Amino acid sequence: MKEIIKQIIDILPKDKKIYIIANLLIYNSEDLEEPEIQENLNDLLFALYILNEKEAILQFQDYFLEYAITSNKNIWTWVESSLTLISRVNRDLLKIEDSVIAIEKIKTAFNVGSEMAVQVNSRARQRRLDGDDLLYDKIGEAILSGNIELEYDYRIVQLKKLFFISELGYSEKMSKLKVENEIIENINFLSKNIY
Repeated sequence: MKEIIKQIIDILPKDKKIYIIANLLIYNSEDLEEPEIQENLNDLLFALYILNEKEAILQFQDYFLEYAITSNKNIWTWVESSLTLISRVNRDLLKIEDSVIAIEKIKTAFNVGSEMAVQVNSRARQRRLDGDDLLYDKIGEAILSGNIELEYDYRIVQLKKLFFISELGYSEKMSKLKVENEIIENINFLSKNIY
């Protein structure tokens, strides 16, 4: 992972937070716990997406496809998010087979744990697909307060949640048209305000 980041660091804007995250992952990752590494790596990949550096994201594809499935939600949440992004990038680049492989990796994790855990996770996943955890109120509050950085932070989380919905099949409450329009709206804001 460090070697891939070293290869792409030159495409990152040096005056942005993402450059600091990339350097942290290269030089100080041994000081971080695995959940922190995965969260920072996920932030790096989404920043690359906002910067339209899709090929750079795909350099991490094998890393995530080979990542061992874990029931530790503090780790798997970020790995799953990175896999949904990798699926999205592959679809954007018309690499449908690679997109399907990333989604299948995510779906494999759906059956990890006891029968009860699988049922609970299934209900939670459906709530996510229905958009129950989207951040409309928080984004609205950030807009009202005029806090661009806070709005950016909420919108990047919103984008990650919308990608999960788009890559895992939408729902009655969250149609393809609605989700894709919201993705475009968030990307437009994020690309103009990356910090």
